[in-house]
Amino acid sequence: MTANQIQTTHIGSLPRPPELLDLLTKRQGGDPVDEDDWDATVADATRDVVDRQAEAGVDVANNGEQSRVSFNWYVADRLSGIEGTREQELWADLQEFPSYAEETFKTDVIDLSEHPVVTGPVEYTGRDEAEAELAAFRDALDAA
Repeated sequence: MTANQIQTTHIGSLPRPPELLDLLTKRQGGDPVDEDDWDATVADATRDVVDRQAEAGVDVANNGEQSRVSFNWYVADRLSGIEGTREQELWADLQEFPSYAEETFKTDVIDLSEHPVVTGPVEYTGRDEAEAELAAFRDALDAA
């Protein structure tokens, strides 16, 4: 990196391969998923997004949220006291554009018009999952 270079990064999800989308959909729907298959598929997808970021010249890469449906649903997977759903009010800046809003709120995996609901005391319960996610990311960085 040169002194005049502006470092680049990004936030948020990056596209997931179809096999991972299928597993994410099953998990989100409460269907059983083979954990070895899940781990291998997430690791492959993470390596792929890290490689693509390196090829694009991104200076500070991330895992592209490969193992997460969305941040809103990720919290329900890693925190206690969150159960059920409620309908999310349409964002004010999208109310005048209902067809665009429909595309924005519906993804390949989940309908973002529904959000998880806090129903009790919130505590972090996802340490093991976070450690596994970080290990997969570190492996992908090492490989890149």
